[in-house]
Amino acid sequence: MPHDEKSFRSGYIAIVGLPNVGKSTLLNSLIGKKVAITSDKPQTTREKIAGILTLPGSQMVFLDSPGFQHQYKTRLTKLMGGAISDVLNSADIVVVVCDATKQKHLLNTELIDVVRASGKDIILLLNKVDSVRKDQLLPMIKQCDDLKLAKHIIPISALKHDGTSELIKVVLSMLPEGPKYYEDDLYTETTIRHFAEEIIREKIFNQTYMEIPYSTCVVLEKFEDTDTCVYIDAVIYVEKDSQKGIIIGKGGLMLKEVGRNARLEIQNFLQKKVFLTMFAKVNKTWQDEEAFLKEIYHL
Repeated sequence: MPHDEKSFRSGYIAIVGLPNVGKSTLLNSLIGKKVAITSDKPQTTREKIAGILTLPGSQMVFLDSPGFQHQYKTRLTKLMGGAISDVLNSADIVVVVCDATKQKHLLNTELIDVVRASGKDIILLLNKVDSVRKDQLLPMIKQCDDLKLAKHIIPISALKHDGTSELIKVVLSMLPEGPKYYEDDLYTETTIRHFAEEIIREKIFNQTYMEIPYSTCVVLEKFEDTDTCVYIDAVIYVEKDSQKGIIIGKGGLMLKEVGRNARLEIQNFLQKKVFLTMFAKVNKTWQDEEAFLKEIYHL
């Protein structure tokens, strides 16, 4: 039987916070599938990413966002800042994620002001509580409560899936009545092609150091999906010749390792044989080329 439109609840839930607090890990935990790439480095997420959770009688669309920054120096980071504003404007509910392991830097006053100004209902999450002593947690909860920012404060560990069910219950209690936006089996808006680009970028983030992860982007020049296999040609853009040398590695070892790890994950996701060819190219100004950035990231 079709659902009763009058009793069905749905809405968009923004996930915002400072860099590297675990927003993308939270999104993946809530959806139960890998929707967003993750790493232990800040600024891994560069755009708005939707994860869709459909339950009997309700549908929640969680919107992951880039980490909030004090300054946006390049065109890329300015567009990332715009993505945060877009997520907040689109949302019915805002989930603010804090890193509980950084007690003295839980929240940024500018972020608090931006979130408060949105006028939306707010849930505040203290993430990574699996790495915090219990006697440290209560003072943090009080610190957050004193801000009078959020309707609910929930300690969670997104990595360990601890507290996420409580978050879903709270979101459900706050959801407005609304339509079903997506079919039941859809859990993200991200295309397979873009997901492949992001997986390659994730491997670069996890396998390189210093400025390299932040100086790279990935563009697929070929994505041919057949019944039995997928053919991918990917270009990794960097800003300097020296970075190109690092990405390729001695004897091509770094490029091979990144490619192997990316290919295996894409292959496992698609359940098809994947043939992945990768090249490294220098584009000194890619972070400031608006048309280029919008084509890659839809910012």
